[in-house]
Amino acid sequence: MSKLSVHLLIVDHETMFRESLSVYLEDAGYHLSLAPNGQEGLKLFTQSKPDLLILDLDLPLMSGIEVMKAVRAIDPEIPILILTAVTESHEIIQALRLSIQDFLIKPLGDFSIVDRSIQKALEKKYLKEENEKIRHTLLEDQEAGKTVQEKTLPPVVYLKDDIRIEHHVEPMLYLSGDFVDYIELDDDHLIFYVCDVSGHGAAAAFVTVLIKMYIRELATAYLTDHDQRIVVPHLLLQSIAKEVHGEKLGKYCTMLYFVYYKKLDEIHYSVGGHYPNPVIIQKGEPRYLPGRGFPVGISASMSYKTEIIEVQPPFRIVLFSDGIFEILSGNFDDKDQHLLDLLKQTNQTFDSVNQVFKITTTPDRLDDISVLVFSKGESL
Repeated sequence: MSKLSVHLLIVDHETMFRESLSVYLEDAGYHLSLAPNGQEGLKLFTQSKPDLLILDLDLPLMSGIEVMKAVRAIDPEIPILILTAVTESHEIIQALRLSIQDFLIKPLGDFSIVDRSIQKALEKKYLKEENEKIRHTLLEDQEAGKTVQEKTLPPVVYLKDDIRIEHHVEPMLYLSGDFVDYIELDDDHLIFYVCDVSGHGAAAAFVTVLIKMYIRELATAYLTDHDQRIVVPHLLLQSIAKEVHGEKLGKYCTMLYFVYYKKLDEIHYSVGGHYPNPVIIQKGEPRYLPGRGFPVGISASMSYKTEIIEVQPPFRIVLFSDGIFEILSGNFDDKDQHLLDLLKQTNQTFDSVNQVFKITTTPDRLDDISVLVFSKGESL
């Protein structure tokens, strides 16, 4: 910033000092306003709105501390430079509490010290302003990204016949590395999954969109070309692993991928490094489904396993991301069992789960949290 555009206000009762300093600073290129006492200084401040205030503490009519308090009420951020002969410790402490940029004791042998102090204070002010502009821009981008990401999620509730799916994704910040989706592929296949991308923010959110798009492409390939990967969970995870690894984003994800075969009443699923394992609830008793596997995308050549279970309605399957463990309260040695015990206190709908686990009401979450509940059977 050019000195010619910098406006300084000097409030000092010593005429000779005030005039001498003003001559030096004008020669240095600053634009100046001068006041001999506190009242006039405050009046000029409100009228001229300077970039920096140079202030003596020992002023007639209105003390320097009183001026500072009034100025801070008007503009909490303006840099204030104290030039004074006052050495009383209580006044110095009061000035420091009002966030001054520098404190110089008169007499001064060299006015260049003042110029350097001014430049340092203004640099700090303008850096803070630029950082705030950048922060505001990033915040706008995050808000826009959040809106876009939310639009990629499926409807919160799916209902058809005696099948119900509901989900919720609670980001730690604006953009989430967690993602859920479901697809009614045809009359026999219903797909649902949870993925948890490493890290947070825009890069993680981009990978969630990439995964959704790729799975949707495989759904189209199944319907048009009979490509079977989307209905064979371990083949699906292998394909996603190659896709994510190939993008070279330095990201990977964990996944729980499910295919419900309606006619067979079978669940086919695969676990890609995800924790916790899926939970099935039958006759009110929750238990974990077995399954292990590597995170998806760490390597392009990982292999996975498809687990198959026969299920008799009514039943529910609940999928969590690992962020759920960050908000569990209480002292417990076995957090996996603790999660099951809490599920027993719910009716396994999201509203009930949310009431017990406090997913949306826990402040300062340390991770994204996602929940998907698949229900089959009218008597649930």
